[in-house]
Amino acid sequence: LAYNPEKNEKFYKKPSEIYFPTEYLKIYFSGNPEVGFHIPEYDEETVEMLKDLGVNNNVKVFRRERNIYSSHITIEDSHGTHRRGLNGFDPDIIVDGLEIALASPTKQKSIIIWNQILLPNKDCIHGIVESSSRQNFQWSSEKSMYSPHFGEILKDTAWLPDRDGNFHKPEEITLLELPEEFQSDEYIHGNFLKKITMPESEPEDSLNPREQQALEELAKGDPDRKKRIESFLSASDDAQEKFLKLIQDEDQPESAQSFKDGLKNLERSQKGAVIDEGRVELPPVSNPDRYQEKLNKQVEDGVEEQKSTPHKNKFSPVKEAPSNAEARSFLYEEYQGHCQITGTTFPKAAKNLEGLAENYFEACNLLSYRSADYLNDAGNMICVSADTMAKLKHASRVFLDDIEDVIKIFKENNGNMKNVSVKILLAGEECAITWSQRHFMRLVALYEMA
Repeated sequence: LAYNPEKNEKFYKKPSEIYFPTEYLKIYFSGNPEVGFHIPEYDEETVEMLKDLGVNNNVKVFRRERNIYSSHITIEDSHGTHRRGLNGFDPDIIVDGLEIALASPTKQKSIIIWNQILLPNKDCIHGIVESSSRQNFQWSSEKSMYSPHFGEILKDTAWLPDRDGNFHKPEEITLLELPEEFQSDEYIHGNFLKKITMPESEPEDSLNPREQQALEELAKGDPDRKKRIESFLSASDDAQEKFLKLIQDEDQPESAQSFKDGLKNLERSQKGAVIDEGRVELPPVSNPDRYQEKLNKQVEDGVEEQKSTPHKNKFSPVKEAPSNAEARSFLYEEYQGHCQITGTTFPKAAKNLEGLAENYFEACNLLSYRSADYLNDAGNMICVSADTMAKLKHASRVFLDDIEDVIKIFKENNGNMKNVSVKILLAGEECAITWSQRHFMRLVALYEMA
């Protein structure tokens, strides 16, 4: 059973045809009347089963695999007719919902399309299809082309935002005009976007040793940053002036207003229906042993994939990103934004895609996961309010309960505990971090296996 927020309808689809309602997928598919998300009413164990059945966590991309020996794509291989895409080019690539997403672009949606879809599949934007009547491609002919359902629509649609929020076709905008959230890529910048005009009188390598040293110091070892600086230095005077104007426009202070008028603008109106402030209790896990075993296996696989690295243990806020969207979604389902220490929250002024004002919360890391991807997990995060986040990050904190003892008690009860609390002294005041059953099981999985 699937759900479409645009139509507000439920309907039946195969598991492989629907998606998990993560934040980045809801942004990408906003305005799409065909997409189906799994219904919110499913409990956690059913959601785990849906993963095994093939419910999608990322936008579906249909493209052929490269030949392991030649790196080419076999398009047709029959008697007297042989066609292949050179160097991974698949002209028949299809990205689910792309045309609808491009028809109503927003900055967030465009960033997702650029970073999550275009860059991983850049070899299918434009390429060469080789055709021959012979299997060894003797006496072949080549055709240069854009893929009709990927490259063509990306090229011909105004979906890339400049820093003022105006949308352009790729041929109308340069690298320097894109917002900084767009990831850098040398191939895309050189072959897809509007090219920066190069000076005719000076060669590209005209920097003297002193200038080259200055460039290295400015780049600070970051190759992407070095490319951006080099692009600016080698651009025409007009292009440089255009970029400098962008910076000046950003830095331009707002016009001063009177204190009286300023006070009138302090209010922020509430939009969207406010979600009930009470926390919704989900039903307990029906089979804790099976649920815990599955979580342990997931963590074990993560540890094997990336061996543990020394970490500086500290609490830090988790920035919203597609990679942690599932973990943040889990935290919200468990606590509806209510702080695990104080129980407080407040509704956001803005509404979400369903027209609801979600409750605000901060996802707080227990340990940094910069060099260990398996720690990018809800078990390594807690749901806290903004003021609690500030205390965890900057104030004194002492654990009054030994978390190992709490885990031992939890396991002795076979996980059949509705809530689990660990007492701490935070900023000189005694309080407790309280986990739900499902959430603490994720922490146990990390603790036991990592």
